[in-house]
Amino acid sequence: MPASNTVLVTGGTGFIGSYVAKSFVEHGHDVVAYDLSTDPRILEKLDIADDVEIRRGDVSDPTDVVNAVAETDTTHIVHLAALLTNT
Repeated sequence: MPASNTVLVTGGTGFIGSYVAKSFVEHGHDVVAYDLSTDPRILEKLDIADDVEIRRGDVSDPTDVVNAVAETDTTHIVHLAALLTNT
């Protein structure tokens, strides 16, 4: 992927999503962490919080996803969002 691409990572503030975001940042890509949580702690621990745009969103709302893609000029999506439960 050329460096001008923007990667939207669903679940991007979670553990796996943050490490995937780090890899893309290290390879020169723009990254949007799209998640219900806007908690940047893991991104901060990986020292990439300033390099990643955090956008609150819900993958179960198709209109929200489409708007996020359009508004951030996303060219690629890595889907890592998941519903975590205690059961």
